[in-house]
Amino acid sequence: MVLTSVAAARRDPLKSLLTEGQWDVVVADEAHRLRNPRSASGKLARARRARYLLLLTAAPVENRFCRTCTSW
Repeated sequence: MVLTSVAAARRDPLKSLLTEGQWDVVVADEAHRLRNPRSASGKLARARRARYLLLLTAAPVENRFCRTCTSW
């Protein structure tokens, strides 16, 4: 199990550790920050291989959850 912030996970050597292997479960908080596929955080989220992906966000429902997960 690895618990880290997205900011720390974007830098090596942690980035390499997170993107090299297969993970059973990845839980991402602040998922609305990961939706842009061109951002560093978005690229990192998409580079991880996981059997299950749980996206958490505290963004208001008015932001339409489907916009958070449309590019996955």
